Amino acid sequence: LHLPEDEDPLPPVEIEPFDWLLVLQTSSLTLARDLLGKIVQQCVEIFSKARVPKWVHDELIKHVSTFAERMRGPPPRTWREALSARYTASRAVLMSTIPYVSKTFGMFVADVVVDAARLCFPMSWRSRLVFHSDDPSVACFTTNFKLKVGKHALAGSLSYAFGVVTAFLLPGGTFFIGLFVCDLGGILIADSVVAQFGDIK
Repeated sequence: LHLPEDEDPLPPVEIEPFDWLLVLQTSSLTLARDLLGKIVQQCVEIFSKARVPKWVHDELIKHVSTFAERMRGPPPRTWREALSARYTASRAVLMSTIPYVSKTFGMFVADVVVDAARLCFPMSWRSRLVFHSDDPSVACFTTNFKLKVGKHALAGSLSYAFGVVTAFLLPGGTFFIGLFVCDLGGILIADSVVAQFGDIK
């Protein structure tokens, strides 16, 4: 039995070379956002010291995990004391809205500033943004800005809500790791939700 040979074979798949420049740009932008977010938060704390009531400034510089640990108190000896300690730690996080707002605001401002800097990137750089475009496939500043408003608002709210629940569920001594995981979870969920409305480029 003779099978006819395929006279029109599929063309070979061309593998696009790895873009190391894009990797470097993306990594640098991520690092810049993180560092700038911390700087913005520190600047808010410094410049607000003489301009807001002392209790507001105390809230701005509060470390939520440390505060919750302190409010939880010594290791409980009975289940009633354990339940009361968990409630107290959860309430400490619940009453710490200002630190969460400050952190979220700092990260949002940093994100917008970095995107504004990307407007000045050379035309040949794939991480460059244009200010506005009606083409959804084009990375533009205005679309990013709208999506990032929702992303940071949702991420901050979820991180806060998760932190309240986590402070009640976790044992003492683990709040720092627990609240860090809450922050990460809030960001990941916010990214997934915002992605339904458009791609942040």
